[in-house]
Amino acid sequence: MDYTKATEDIREFLLEAGAHALKIQKDIDREYKRGYEAVTQADLDISKMAAERLSHWFEQDEHVLIDEESADQIPSPEKVFSTTKYQWVLDPVDGTAGYAMGRDRWGVS
Repeated sequence: MDYTKATEDIREFLLEAGAHALKIQKDIDREYKRGYEAVTQADLDISKMAAERLSHWFEQDEHVLIDEESADQIPSPEKVFSTTKYQWVLDPVDGTAGYAMGRDRWGVS
């Protein structure tokens, strides 16, 4: 894997994801997953963007995306680590509750 290229691609993605979240923050509605955890459209959009990018950047059988919005759909850690070479972990909007309230203390992690 070309780590320099991957770092550039990831940096570009993070900037784009953050800009998208900022753009839609003022109009955001908060929903709840599992009954109590806040989730916003930005969380869902960024998760989708990451999955699409990952599929274009790398061979899927070597890489898996584990993100907060789809973690319950991922196989056990033992299976993930034994069947993939690289694991990418994403929190689309780290600080979702504050983000949904219009605060500025959040990030794409």
